[in-house]
Amino acid sequence: ESSIHLMTEDVERTPFVFFRAGADKLTSFRLWLSALSPNKQFAATTSNNGEHRGCVQCGKCIEVCPVDLMPNLVFKSALAEDVERMEKVGLKDCVDCGLCTFVCPSKIELNKIIESGKDLLAKEG
Repeated sequence: ESSIHLMTEDVERTPFVFFRAGADKLTSFRLWLSALSPNKQFAATTSNNGEHRGCVQCGKCIEVCPVDLMPNLVFKSALAEDVERMEKVGLKDCVDCGLCTFVCPSKIELNKIIESGKDLLAKEG
């Protein structure tokens, strides 16, 4: 019913990371060489390699959501501060598990954005 996720905070930028094969990178896609060894253990960190990225509509967050929400729609309505839309897409049903943030290939802080939407919803009543 409850869990705690501990991850190393990583804000270090690796120079020329795009020139590397990525054998030491955790991935849920086949973007890095590490995808060829699916049983290998990797240290998960909070690194987004120093930049903000847009949502690429991959659907990974939808696949892992334990309450069958569409986190991509929930976070977009929270970003737009559209209270009616937030209620319609089920923002109140979010259990703040953080799985959507973990699997996001764009490393968008979905959990934080959704939480700010919940705060706004609480203020609006």
